[in-house]
Amino acid sequence: MKQKTKIIIFVCIILILIGLIILSGIIPKKNKNTNSVANTSSSPINNSSGGNENNLFVKITYNSTSEVYSFEGTDKTITVYQDFPTVDADDETVKNKIQTELGKIANDEFEAYKNEVQKRIDNKAIDAVYMDYMGNLTLKWTFSNDRNDTKVVSVVNESTGGLGGVSWFAKKGYSFSSETGDRLTIKDIAINEEALKKYINEEIVKYLRKNYQSLGIYPDLIDKLNEKVDIDNMNWYLSGNGITVCFESDSVSPDTFDYTIKYDELDGLVKSEYLK
Repeated sequence: MKQKTKIIIFVCIILILIGLIILSGIIPKKNKNTNSVANTSSSPINNSSGGNENNLFVKITYNSTSEVYSFEGTDKTITVYQDFPTVDADDETVKNKIQTELGKIANDEFEAYKNEVQKRIDNKAIDAVYMDYMGNLTLKWTFSNDRNDTKVVSVVNESTGGLGGVSWFAKKGYSFSSETGDRLTIKDIAINEEALKKYINEEIVKYLRKNYQSLGIYPDLIDKLNEKVDIDNMNWYLSGNGITVCFESDSVSPDTFDYTIKYDELDGLVKSEYLK
């Protein structure tokens, strides 16, 4: 009987050892398969709030150039700065479309600023005496990246400067399809175009009327804001937080400002792929 018990114990030990060997072979195999799936994923990272920039669907970098104006009789200068974009994308068509539009925006603004400076120099509005009084002046047109994911790439440009005793700040944004490279329109992003336009216009008017004092809205426009607000004729872009509408100085107020309608307020109005 004792001999039989020993045999049973021995068999149980053998079976346990065989089970452990089998399990030790299965577990590494499962881990290997899991890692393989993760490493072969080609989905780009949403980098609107961080991440690996090398995995962006569209990548935009900027190089700064400048034009310096000097004046005989003074060491003071006027410098006009430009950020010129360089676009990279997996799709060559997307790359070329965005590069062409952003490049034109950058060049047009750069030329406009230089022409304004040259015109004032030619008219003698700016000379050595003026520069000694004003000191060094700078005019800047700079770009920055905002939202960037598999559906949308958005950039913002801001201009600052001072000339002729007047300083200013301006801001505009541009959104493109990451899939086609085309500039996005309200029609592109809307479930129902007219419904989205109506909602945006109404929200803007509410905001302006509620904050007219802090925004410095011209008093004679308060009762006519509905006539001034039309998203079709305004600059907007899909930012990291929502649809951001930009108001240039002197449009409804002496100042430049923007207003954002949050994405969670646009559910049911904007196609889900453009929400965040």
